[in-house]
Amino acid sequence: MAALERRAERYGGGIGDRLRKAFELADPKRATAELAVSDDGHLWVRVISEDDRLTQRWDIFDGQGRYVSALTLPATLRVDRITGEDLYGAYRDELDVPYVKRYAIRRPAPED
Repeated sequence: MAALERRAERYGGGIGDRLRKAFELADPKRATAELAVSDDGHLWVRVISEDDRLTQRWDIFDGQGRYVSALTLPATLRVDRITGEDLYGAYRDELDVPYVKRYAIRRPAPED
């Protein structure tokens, strides 16, 4: 955990606190496989699940550590960058040809 905190502090903006909150909120029986921070400050936590061979699940937290949503992606996708509007990743097809894939992030309209 100390190595993770040191890495998180490099991002600044209190991301270390957000990581700690995410781990406090997470189900203690679920392990995390990967962490990412989007350009807009959201914390993305890849959760290990039984379906890891087919899909990967990401839990998303806002800048204050509040749970926002979950996203399921193909297991073969390597997530490289997350902006406020797009997720970019790479994968290889059955002939081992590399591809870049962009997913648009659609957020629900704010409630009044």
